[in-house]
Amino acid sequence: MEFLKESFAKDEIQKHPNSPITTHHLLMIELKSISKSYENQQVIKNLSISFPPNQISVLIGPSGCGKTTTLEMINGLVKPNGGEIIIDGKNLAATDLISLRRQIGYVIQEIGLFPHYNIYDNIALVPRLLKWEENRIKGRIDELMNLVNLTAEQLAKYPAQLSGGQQQRVGVARALAADPKYLLMDEPFGALDPINRSRLQDEFLRIQKKLRKTVVFVTHDMDEALKLGDRIAIMKSGELIQFDTPLNLMQNPGNDFVKEFIGAHRMLKSLQIMRIADLPKNLFQSPEKNYKYEEGALTFNSDLQSALEMLLTKSTSQPVFDNDKKLAGLLTLDQLRTFLK
Repeated sequence: MEFLKESFAKDEIQKHPNSPITTHHLLMIELKSISKSYENQQVIKNLSISFPPNQISVLIGPSGCGKTTTLEMINGLVKPNGGEIIIDGKNLAATDLISLRRQIGYVIQEIGLFPHYNIYDNIALVPRLLKWEENRIKGRIDELMNLVNLTAEQLAKYPAQLSGGQQQRVGVARALAADPKYLLMDEPFGALDPINRSRLQDEFLRIQKKLRKTVVFVTHDMDEALKLGDRIAIMKSGELIQFDTPLNLMQNPGNDFVKEFIGAHRMLKSLQIMRIADLPKNLFQSPEKNYKYEEGALTFNSDLQSALEMLLTKSTSQPVFDNDKKLAGLLTLDQLRTFLK
């Protein structure tokens, strides 16, 4: 386990070299040999998993696989029959749950806003329980409204006066109000129409890029898992089948169940996730002329689907630019096809 913490710390330091990160600050949520039964039915079987800090870990699997029960056990709403849950290096069984929940934001599909409280009072709920001064609460709510793209005028409204997407934004703001270390999310966008769902997913990724919370996210939608997850845990019948990065899951499914669950279009999905930066550097040709960066050009951050589309529709040879918009080399259609094979 210590090796995992050090490994995650190295990843974070490489991603954010200017951040004052040490392994001491990168405490994970750890589940050790967890089991849970209801009467004669075992819903969680010997589950061991460590959720990396500052990342989004997604739990996904068929209905009844135990993903929501796992989330409820992390939040102390359900007690396991066996095993240990470690949060901030402390055993959950020996931790004051009220104190613990002050460190955890919780977002659910039903949102759970209080209908007779206006939006301001809904968001202010936890900070007031923590005895924050009202000026501090007001400043925090102003910051959060900007973060989740809601207007100050909406603070005086009641939940029923907002759309479903706006209510879900308020739910995220309320979960973040006391600046928790952890965020647990149980199908938070599942009840929304596809357009609002996609917009809120993009919004959440933008927020996470800024805040870098440790997130455990439950979904039944593989496309959502692939879009949001830094790592994805696939569960079946209360057991962990594979816990991996989206790319590794698609390229190296651990068994037939994972392969079938991800779906037949794994290669297309992997093209959407893989970046040009993931390609071997010897794949690029030396350019015969000095290309200048133009808007819409391929960069290291471009996904392979965009690169393939450009090579097929515009020209079979395209310049690629690094993160500083300096020319890195030429990518050709033949080279990309060879790599994909």
